[in-house]
Amino acid sequence: MESLGISLALLGAVSLVAAITNGLHFINVEIPALTSPALRWTLAIVGLAFLYVGFAVRTEPPTSPGDGPRPTAIPATVQPTSSVLTSESVPTAKVPPSTIAVSYSQRAMTFCAASVKEIKALGTPATDEDYLNRTFDLAAILEQLGTKLDSLTPQAPDPNRHAQLLSHLSSTAQSLDSAGIALRAGDLIGYQQHLTNGDQFLADFNRVATRLSLNNCQIR
Repeated sequence: MESLGISLALLGAVSLVAAITNGLHFINVEIPALTSPALRWTLAIVGLAFLYVGFAVRTEPPTSPGDGPRPTAIPATVQPTSSVLTSESVPTAKVPPSTIAVSYSQRAMTFCAASVKEIKALGTPATDEDYLNRTFDLAAILEQLGTKLDSLTPQAPDPNRHAQLLSHLSSTAQSLDSAGIALRAGDLIGYQQHLTNGDQFLADFNRVATRLSLNNCQIR
């Protein structure tokens, strides 16, 4: 565009000079003097027009590829607010840890108290058959107590000690079962050994229960 403007401006200047002078000699080109006033005026007007167009073309600011009409920004669609509250948006009431601990202790001691009552109801064995039946009955009572205490696992304020409590109780019940099987087979040594192991596991159970403040869970 700049070279075109220079060419037009140069052509206009030559035409204007030729119109107001007596001929023109330019780069081996000779333009004779015009004798007609009308031609002089016409050539002068054409020269001025070329000059104007030439300078207009040169001074026109270049158009960059980024110029031009920009696309109208599309407004973001406003999402309608749902009137349905999700489970995450509904505030949930938090139970204080102290309340959970009290609930755990109360239920655990209730279970233990019921089991202790069942154990006392077994009475004192007098014969070998009584010892055998009492051993299996005691193991069954402790297994049931373990199942009930296991249901309190989500509420346990001390999960590690609660797990120890269940483990010692389960080991006690298994030792009693093994003792009953040994007595039924006439293995008195095995019977006494399994009873001793059961007593040790039961002592560990009572010790952990004390640390959990489960006073009614002392099984003798």
